[in-house]
Amino acid sequence: MSKTKATGSRPYTPSNTIPTASSAKASGASLLLERSSSNPTRGIVAFRYAGQGSGQIQLRIYDLAGRLVARVAEDPADGLVRTAQWDSRLVATGVYLAVLRSNGALVSTKVVSVR
Repeated sequence: MSKTKATGSRPYTPSNTIPTASSAKASGASLLLERSSSNPTRGIVAFRYAGQGSGQIQLRIYDLAGRLVARVAEDPADGLVRTAQWDSRLVATGVYLAVLRSNGALVSTKVVSVR
């Protein structure tokens, strides 16, 4: 889905980080990525995400072949927790990766889409 819906923000604290990628710790970046829907999912998938540091944070969806499926969000890495939505009904049934990147660090979560 090329459309995103940012629905809110609140201050970010490092205790909310998810240490799912060693590169996030190695670069000194603090990243948060959470999915609010269950797996497998049908329809709208909501994400909470944040990044602290300089530059931009990008939330993207990829298929397992590494092809970009959707650009969900791009925001400043200002420490605010944001929300965005992705409509999984726009893609085929399968496994996808939601990837949050900032300054060379990344965290990801798996999304299984079914019809």
